Amino acid sequence: MPAPGNTLELNAFVKGENVKDLTAGGRVYVLIQVFPQGTTSGNELSLKEDFDWVLLKATLENFPKEAESIRVSLVVPTLTLGKVYFDEITLIAK
Repeated sequence: MPAPGNTLELNAFVKGENVKDLTAGGRVYVLIQVFPQGTTSGNELSLKEDFDWVLLKATLENFPKEAESIRVSLVVPTLTLGKVYFDEITLIAK
């Protein structure tokens, strides 16, 4: 676990090919969640037909001392057609 007060940084590059969003406003996103508090931080990208590599970054400052677990999520809406790639995923504590 990161030391209390540290900053967590999640980085992921995302690319899309022939993406069709059937959810009317869906987003690709990365997310850090800390439990039991439920503290969250995320960054999102609107879906479009094709997009080249884009960096998504989520930063969570002042990591809580009461934290028992961390969840990192890379999310694509359920009703998305096409291909979405994630690469160079890193989670860093500073």
